[in-house]
Amino acid sequence: MTINLEKIIFQQKAIDSKLARGSAAMQKIYNVSRNVEYQQYFEVGQVLVQRLIQKNWRDGNNDVGKLIVNDAGVVQKYVVANKLPGNLVLCRKLGISGRPGKAIHVIADVEYDRYRFEEDPDIADAILLDFDYDPMQLPKLMGRARRHRQTVNNKIDVNRMTKDACGRGYVQDSDMFNFLNDRLANGERTLWSMNETSSEVIKWNILEMDSGEIKMSKVGSTTEVTRNLYDLHRSYRTDDRFFVAEPVTQEQAMFRMQAKK
Repeated sequence: MTINLEKIIFQQKAIDSKLARGSAAMQKIYNVSRNVEYQQYFEVGQVLVQRLIQKNWRDGNNDVGKLIVNDAGVVQKYVVANKLPGNLVLCRKLGISGRPGKAIHVIADVEYDRYRFEEDPDIADAILLDFDYDPMQLPKLMGRARRHRQTVNNKIDVNRMTKDACGRGYVQDSDMFNFLNDRLANGERTLWSMNETSSEVIKWNILEMDSGEIKMSKVGSTTEVTRNLYDLHRSYRTDDRFFVAEPVTQEQAMFRMQAKK
């Protein structure tokens, strides 16, 4: 008797696929039925947040985890837009501006064992502290901080200042050399750099410069670093930007915005 191994494998995959589809359908029914049990108490206009539930496999209990954040790094908030028969809650995500998006989300469809929706905890804080509740207060503050940071850094950006000094929309090595050479002639031998990704700020001492290169060392270090003047151009491939004074990081800008309140 000849065993057709390929046929057996094919049949097994077909069975596994049917089981997977059935399992997914059962999981969806389970999620909706369990979520509706607590989501039925949400009301239209209520602001919600989503919390991650971390499974504790040793004792079977669920440990409450962190609130889910969006791409901007702030807590993602939802507003209840409608409730359908069967207590299905429809929500819209709140954007950075505080306005709800157009997309409708059925929150009963999320995985029950991993996520929970709850009322925005900022509401309770606002009541206790006698503040006016604003669900997007932090994102708005971050937006103002980003604009403040950009404004301040534009004023001390080496590339921007060189471009303005030369009256051109682009910067050449000779432009950068003349600009920095004038600073050196006036005894100004310090530059700052900031990595746009990590926001790391470094202070540099200018040691030597010619028409094509600049030698620098980090303040407090004796190691010399040679950079091409093109490294200081805004269009350079790296994330490092150079400034003539200490640039403002996102955290510093946030602190300034909060201090103004």
